[in-house]
Amino acid sequence: MKIGIVPHSNDFTHPSDRRKFVRYCKIKKLNIEIAKFKNFYDVLYISGKADLTIWCNYKKKNNFKKIKIIFDA
Repeated sequence: MKIGIVPHSNDFTHPSDRRKFVRYCKIKKLNIEIAKFKNFYDVLYISGKADLTIWCNYKKKNNFKKIKIIFDA
């Protein structure tokens, strides 16, 4: 499973990155990477700091494949 994360900070040092989904992934030893729009992810976690004008078109770009998108509100 490929997990992409659009974090609050580029190095996961922001408190929200250390405490929320990123922390869960590290505890469960899941492979995560900072999401790039051109790459395909099975799970995409989008933080509140992300540019939603870009990421709202992600499913359309990937031909509406089964992608789980998590918006952190």
